[in-house]
Amino acid sequence: MPRQCGICISADREAFEAAIAAHRTVSSVAPGFGFRYRTAARHVQNHLGGPRAVPAPRGDILETFERASGHPPMDWQRGFLTETRDTLLLKGRQVGATECASALAIRTALTRPGSTSAIISPSQRQSGEVTVRARIGLWNLGQKLRQDSVSLIRLANGSRIVSLPGSARGIRGYSCALVVIDEASWVPSETFTAARPLVATGGRLVIQSTPGQPVGPFFDLVENVPDGWAFLRVRSDEVPTISAEFLERERAEMAPELFRQEYEATFGTAVGGLFSLAQVDSMFEKETA
Repeated sequence: MPRQCGICISADREAFEAAIAAHRTVSSVAPGFGFRYRTAARHVQNHLGGPRAVPAPRGDILETFERASGHPPMDWQRGFLTETRDTLLLKGRQVGATECASALAIRTALTRPGSTSAIISPSQRQSGEVTVRARIGLWNLGQKLRQDSVSLIRLANGSRIVSLPGSARGIRGYSCALVVIDEASWVPSETFTAARPLVATGGRLVIQSTPGQPVGPFFDLVENVPDGWAFLRVRSDEVPTISAEFLERERAEMAPELFRQEYEATFGTAVGGLFSLAQVDSMFEKETA
């Protein structure tokens, strides 16, 4: 005997369906009724017409973000999402950059049929995290996926979102409407060189990272932001989702340089980790005095 849908027999069915009909996302509605996400998504698919119940975004990128993630963007995210230039983001930990990257990939895929959005990170696992967020966001938007794997999402309109490891050899051969280089401080120089031509035919490049050592292509970009690029810097204490108490505990338990690097979006010590750049400069000044 087929298993009966738990939402169909729930006293809250009508209220749940009314919330979905008001164009709210499954992920934002289901918890309020005590429904599991997968159960709620299956009910929408089977009984409310699937994608027609949650139409594709009619508004701007901010609407896409809110409906895909289930919550409105933070102030800094609004500025980042509405930017259209090539963008450089220097950030602290856990500020919501992965959500933004997935929303940009979703919006590009929906509004540019047949396009490719590529997520490049130091490892396949890290690239896949953005793709996971994009997959959930597309489900929340009621989109059917023609192809769905760890490293590739393909939509009905032919667009695809691919996650790639940070190797120069592995990213060649793509032509992209959007390229996101995530945790760019740890992406090798040769990968940067191979990634830039992916947007040569009119795509957008977004490079974001927590700071690492003050060397390499990401550091060079931050020090000399290219003409025409947007640059944003977001500290972890500037977002409402991270408590001051947590940051104070981290500050008390971490070396000052490491705390500044992880949470204050400040580049760390010179290579080798023994001296900061300021200390090295001071040594040379004393020798030449």
